[in-house]
Amino acid sequence: MPAVTSRLEAAYRVTERLWWGLGARGIVLLIGALMVVRLWAATHAGLLFDEPYYWLWSQHLEPGYFDHPPMVALWIRFGTLIAGSSVLGIRITFLIDMVVATLVAYALGRVLFGRRTGEHAALWTNVVPIFGIAGFMATPDGPSVLFWTLTLVAFAMVVKTERGVWWLAVGAAAGLGLVSKYTNFFLGAGIVLALLIDPRLRRWFASPWLWLGGLIALAIFSPVIWWNANHDWVSFRFQFGRAGEQAFSLKDFLTLLVAQPLIFNPLAFVFAAIAAWQTVRGTTGHRRELALLFATSLPAIVFIFFQATHGEVLQHWLAPTFPALTVAAVVAAEGLHDDQRYLRWMRTDVVPLSLIAMLVVYAYVTTPADRYFPGKDPVDSMRGWPAFAAGIEALREQAGADWIATAQYETTSELSFELRGSATVIPVTERARYSFEPPPEPGLLARPALLVVRTITNLTPFRACFASLTRIGEVDRAGAGQPIDRLVAYRAEGAKPDILQKGCDQP
Repeated sequence: MPAVTSRLEAAYRVTERLWWGLGARGIVLLIGALMVVRLWAATHAGLLFDEPYYWLWSQHLEPGYFDHPPMVALWIRFGTLIAGSSVLGIRITFLIDMVVATLVAYALGRVLFGRRTGEHAALWTNVVPIFGIAGFMATPDGPSVLFWTLTLVAFAMVVKTERGVWWLAVGAAAGLGLVSKYTNFFLGAGIVLALLIDPRLRRWFASPWLWLGGLIALAIFSPVIWWNANHDWVSFRFQFGRAGEQAFSLKDFLTLLVAQPLIFNPLAFVFAAIAAWQTVRGTTGHRRELALLFATSLPAIVFIFFQATHGEVLQHWLAPTFPALTVAAVVAAEGLHDDQRYLRWMRTDVVPLSLIAMLVVYAYVTTPADRYFPGKDPVDSMRGWPAFAAGIEALREQAGADWIATAQYETTSELSFELRGSATVIPVTERARYSFEPPPEPGLLARPALLVVRTITNLTPFRACFASLTRIGEVDRAGAGQPIDRLVAYRAEGAKPDILQKGCDQP
């Protein structure tokens, strides 16, 4: 055994120089190569149905929407101006976001701990699975993470320089974060917590600079407040009304507890935990800086885990905290001694582990590899939409229908994108989601429609919305293997005049 250990030690010293000892130029080249790979994957991977839904928003810009604030729509609009209404057009701004977020992670590490920490933070942030693998997807998380981290950089400058003018930058970045995703509210609570636990920072509560920063954040966010006030506070009620809405259950809590280290990078998570433990015990020379990173992350972490005991949470909701936790993990990894052999080996494997995972996932989502996956395809929501849309369009022409009525949120968004310019898609359920859309052309609703619903759908509400329904046929959405979903189409005539006001939702 000693001989085996000695050979492993020699091998890891070589790989350690490659993955941990990589210089600034090597890090830049590696990140550049990853960006090229992401660009290819972003072009070839199918759209997740949230992405064309946000693309619909970008066609009709407003200060707010049912689900989220408007930043994701603005970014997609910029992307489509660059690359058109295409898959790449939807995602290109978020690829650029990854580049900027890398620079911001570097800045956070450098301001708080030094240049080398910044370099490692840039690389590790780039390979955190949820960013490295899914970072190109057009969701509110891209700008949310970017502006959360940028706010931390500005706050770090307040701490390091003790110049109050940096609070204006904190407010501007925090305001843009709030316009990106409501999760960023918790960063404000985190900054307050950081001020409270550090005696040297409490003086800022009496400074006008802090309050001016808060006013800037409020001013930037005020259009979202105005929009909600004019829409019965629907977005606030939808997002914040979830808190504690269900009975206590540990199932989602335990799922979140297991999944978070996996999407963060399980090896890097070990170092983040070490950094947290060292901060609590005071056994690190960077206690003040690490306390800042953990305090600003804590309110979001506590709330999301609380919510997981009272309802389903999505695994990416804590993503805004990941760059700060990554910087903390790098600090712990940098503090290892030569005799901490196994931790040094783990530190060495953080990057290659993520690179392998990234390449495997990209190969899976961009090729018909789902035929080899036992059971349900984990990314089936991204597969088969172009062919499905073509099948629906063929049925529309066969039925002599002038528009397509949809009943599922994902069907609406994907068909709207795939059939852009050739057919008008109008959702007849969940109408509150689509208040941003202008009314259809006069007389369109009075003409025949093709109603598209799942085969298991109860037709009673739709029979109340239309004078007659005639079954036309079925269309499967399929991957390379078996069908993923089956929908049935009806020729629908005699739409009620108030169909877009009342909708056809199940009572």
